[in-house]
Amino acid sequence: MRKQWMVAAATVVTLVGVAHAEIQTTQSADAAARQRAEVKADLEMWHQAGMSFLPSPVVYPEVRDTAEYRKYEQLRSGPAFQEAVAKYLPVGHTLAQQGEIPKQP
Repeated sequence: MRKQWMVAAATVVTLVGVAHAEIQTTQSADAAARQRAEVKADLEMWHQAGMSFLPSPVVYPEVRDTAEYRKYEQLRSGPAFQEAVAKYLPVGHTLAQQGEIPKQP
């Protein structure tokens, strides 16, 4: 009898663990798809603003004072960014499912 209880308990623990892992995998796949869409959309805003030919603001902070960088920030924080993210999300995903798009730091 004790052996049966131990087998039953081990089975339940295993099934709960598998179900939990499956949920985490689905959530991480959704998060990865969202992150990929955000990166592609950010790059699109970067190019639209004309930042492709300027050096990185990380290395050259004075780039942040340019009109191109201001345009990039405007695009990145506006509806154009959210539209671009929606464009790059896989079919069946929506911004409402994914939550609010984070602001650029």
